[in-house]
Order: sequence, then structure tokens, then C-alpha cells
Amino acid sequence: MTTARVWTTQCTLDEKVRLSDEDIVAILEESTHGIDNDVYIERAKEIISKVQTGKANDEELRGLGSTELSVVENIALGYLPKEEWIEEIGGSPAISGIADFEYFRNINEVFFAGNLVHPVHASLSRKNEKYDHIFEGNKQTHHNPRTLSLEAKSGRFKIMMPHSEGRTIRALCEVALREHLTDISRGNKYVFLGLGGLNKGEPEDYQGLIDRVHDCTDFTGVYIGTNSFGKYTPEKVTKYLQVCYKGDVISFNDAELFQVYRSVGGEKTRDLSEMMSELDQLATAAGIETNPNQIKVCHGASGALLYTTGEYAGLDQDELGNCLRLASDATSLRYKTGEYPCEGWARSWDFQDRQEEDFRHEFGNPENIDGMIHTVAPVIESAQGTTTGLGATFDGIMAGYLSKYVIDMKTGG
Repeated sequence: MTTARVWTTQCTLDEKVRLSDEDIVAILEESTHGIDNDVYIERAKEIISKVQTGKANDEELRGLGSTELSVVENIALGYLPKEEWIEEIGGSPAISGIADFEYFRNINEVFFAGNLVHPVHASLSRKNEKYDHIFEGNKQTHHNPRTLSLEAKSGRFKIMMPHSEGRTIRALCEVALREHLTDISRGNKYVFLGLGGLNKGEPEDYQGLIDRVHDCTDFTGVYIGTNSFGKYTPEKVTKYLQVCYKGDVISFNDAELFQVYRSVGGEKTRDLSEMMSELDQLATAAGIETNPNQIKVCHGASGALLYTTGEYAGLDQDELGNCLRLASDATSLRYKTGEYPCEGWARSWDFQDRQEEDFRHEFGNPENIDGMIHTVAPVIESAQGTTTGLGATFDGIMAGYLSKYVIDMKTGG
């Protein structure tokens, strides 16, 4: 019997169209004449202005229905034929599961648990057969979520247009999910649950889901990867942070750590390593029930941190540092090549230059804090332009490494 790493709760289909800046502007301008949605039109015009002034980064056009998204897709087909579009299975939990599988190559250890929506089921049949085993056993649904990304060939920006039908916690076929998790539990000695992203439901939805899943699955550890909290009030962010403390591992990106730190009264002047070390104390003062035995991770473009507290503080720092470096370097490889890397590739790649100056500016001096480990990301350029799901890729690999430490700690292994 083995350890099963299970990623939940949602998946979608990502379609990426790589074009010149001028073509992307033309598509957006034409779409404002074909979509009768004032909110969309206003946001599209805002993004057009940002592209033309060089201020566009990773932008989102939300609130599109299936019909409205089809309008944009049909316009985009006039600029690039369908066969040249890039099709990938998306959604943070699904990306993490695929990254986990591709990196460690343990076919029977990685699962997705949640609604198997129609576009993903069709993609598995059409071109992604090698991932069938990850998605087996889930309830197929008629939901049709997908995300269209207009990505600049220059790599400067991308514009994501998600249609999220069937991806929310409340749309989850929970009876089928619980049955699937029970089946996985029967075939594996331990179950390590990966909760990818907290942007598909309210904090109480996630709190309740974790509690109810625990009733049917005696999972041994929980890894929680967060999503941006930028659109929420500080009061709501603290509720999401309470959910995060249910995990044995919390993983933030740099912006998300700043958002939760500020929500509990942290000072803007702190660097990321200071924010990480002070978070528990501030959260406790804000009335949040923290987890004294936890591993916290923060990842960004210039590097990553790993912070151990409580029972995890005695883990081998050199081993953990090596795991952190490999996960960060593997994510950089995905950015560079567009491909999911395996562990051997990450170990053998020789990155000559690393972003030491940028790392220090953002992360500070983590070596001065007990229990904190860091790695500096390599200097790389992408031949693929922008890449969606880098944070989820990092989480999939990091969870694969950390699951062993969490299970050993909790079982005395």
C-alpha cells in the first residue's frame, strides 16, 4: 500500500492563443461591438489602454457566459487557426496533480477528486490520454467551464477570460466526491489531500468541505495552496486565513502573503521573510486560531521561502532546502519550456545565474530567522511567452516532497 496524493476540487480546460500585441488589441476592440455587456466593455477598454501604454501584466476579464466567450473565440479564430491554439487541462488543483505526476512519475499515487467537467473529459479522450488515471473515478458532469487566454508573443502579458460554470464548491457533486475519496482510501495506506486554490467558494464553504471530507477519508495531511485575496476586504481575508490554518502546509505566492499579512494588521515596510515569521503572532492577536505545527511556503518570481514551526522545526534543513530549490527550479523550467518537467530534468539542469539582488529586495534576509529556508530563482527567459499555472506547478511538486515529511511526523514513521 502506498501514499495517495489527492488534489481537489475543480478543473477546467485552458485554451491559449499566442498573438502579437496589435492582434490582441484588435480582438478586444472587435469583441466590444459583439458583446452586449457594459461591465465587459468597460474592462476590455481598460485592458486595451494598458496594453497600448505598456502597463498590461496578467489581466482577467471575468463574468463572461458561455455564449459571450464564444464570441471572443470566433473573433480569435480569424487571427490564428484552431489547430495552432494550445489546449491544456487547467484549474489549480488539476494542474498541481498533473505537475505532481509528471515530476515524480508515480502513476498510482496521484489523483484528482472533483467534478469531471465535459471539456476536460473530452480533452482526455482527444489528446491527454496519459492523464486518464489521474481523473478516473470522478463523476462526469455536463458543465462546460473553460478559460481562453490571449497571450502576448512578447511574454509581457496575458489576458485570461474564464467561464467558471461548475467549478465552485457549491456546484461540487459532493456525494460522488466522498465516494471517490473513500475508494482511494481503501487502496492506499495514507491519503495526503491537496486543496488547490481558495477562489471557488466562500471561507465557510471550504471550512465545511474539509470537515465533511474528513468524515469519510482519514487523510493524514493537508496541503493548501492559496489564490489572490486582492478583491476581498481585510475581514474576509482573515476568514480565508482561518481556513489556511487547517492545513499542515500553507503555500502563498508573494502577493498573497502580503495580502494576508496586511489583513491582520502587519506593517507595509516588512519584507516577505519578516511577514512569514510574524504571521502567526499577528493572526493570534486578531482572534484567529492558528496551527502551531505547520510548514509555510512562499514562492515568487525571484525565489521561495520555507518556514517550519512546532514539531516540524526539527526537520533536516539541508534536505528541505534541496526540495525547495528543486521545486523552484522545476517551476522555472516549466516557464522556460512550457513543459512539465520531471525530477531528473530539474536535478540535471545547470542554471548559471540566479536573481540574488531581486530576491533580497523582495524576500530580505531569511537566513537570519530560525527555521526559515530559502532558495533564489534562476535568471531565465521564456521561449513560450507567458505560462499559466506556475504557482500550481510549484505546489504540485512541493506537496510531493513535503507529504513524506508530514506523514512521517504525524505517524511516527
